[in-house]
Amino acid sequence: MTTLLASECLYERVDQKHPEGPGHSIIKAIGELNPSLGQYVRSLSLERLENRWIDEGAKDWVYNERAGNLFARVLRSVVNVQNINLGFLTEIGVWRDSIPEDYNRVEVFDDAVRGCLDGPSQWFEQLTTLSIDADAIMQIRDISSVFMLPAIKFLSLWNFTEEAPITDWAIEKSCSTIGILQLNCSALQNMVVAQIVESLNSLESFDYTYDTEHVSAGYELCWAEILMALSQHRLSLQSLGLGELTYEAKRGGLLGCMKDFLNLEQLRVELGMLIDLTIGDIDIGRTLTPDIKSLSLDFKAESRFASLYGPAIASLGGSVFKQDKKFLHIHSDTSHMCLGNLQLSKHIKTLLYAGLTTSLSEMEG
Repeated sequence: MTTLLASECLYERVDQKHPEGPGHSIIKAIGELNPSLGQYVRSLSLERLENRWIDEGAKDWVYNERAGNLFARVLRSVVNVQNINLGFLTEIGVWRDSIPEDYNRVEVFDDAVRGCLDGPSQWFEQLTTLSIDADAIMQIRDISSVFMLPAIKFLSLWNFTEEAPITDWAIEKSCSTIGILQLNCSALQNMVVAQIVESLNSLESFDYTYDTEHVSAGYELCWAEILMALSQHRLSLQSLGLGELTYEAKRGGLLGCMKDFLNLEQLRVELGMLIDLTIGDIDIGRTLTPDIKSLSLDFKAESRFASLYGPAIASLGGSVFKQDKKFLHIHSDTSHMCLGNLQLSKHIKTLLYAGLTTSLSEMEG
């Protein structure tokens, strides 16, 4: 049985997260009164567990399950949705181990890719953009089916963890249509990142902010292994952004050479991923592809390396980065070391004289 796709769009954007908007009443109308209204929703922001759905004084999982049922009914009703933003919010002090096992799965996506849903022959066939905030209670294996959605192009995942390879990973290599992938504030085992990346057919943009807040201290990241996994997309990747929030944990080391990524135009990384400052290496340009147009360097500035930062920046003037129409951005978190203390000005002037557009910024910390 197929469903006629709605030509009208009564609800261009339904946002439950906006406290002043009409999204709450629309969501309740769809989930509790008239599911057919869901076919008119094009963009949906929805939260699985949120205090406003909890009765006064009742904060147990029985009532939260009711909120989850509403969440599922709404998702099963938005047959023509193009953009979904999902939040999985827990109350303070609630951790994954204390949450019922079935809470962690977004079953509607599992059912959609298995053809278990009544209605359209291809559920979520117009869904191109999906964002999920797991709030550290979900793992990649809980949402693996989203990689098999038929039209998805953009996937943004926040606060996910996965400390071991997924043994039952069922996504075939190069089958997913996702072209833009963001793994934000997450900690994934290197092999898991490889499993994800290998499932994509043509990756154009990849961002990964590695965050160790919710994983064990013994977990180790290796950026070189991540780059090796990305090499499958060396001809399609145009934008790459990598960062670390390690909380004193062991860092991910050097990224490696990117000269084989022939179409990479934008790179956002920490300086320590490109050169080994511990041995006095300052030649940034030798790792870069000639076609790179924009380089953004994040400084986790340490006083013991302060004398190397300027020469490292200046090295770009004699490398592939010397070509026309290049842009360099330098960023530092002042909780580590102020850019003003790095004495970069004369080196930056050298780059400016060479025609390189250069900017600096600091994050107050």
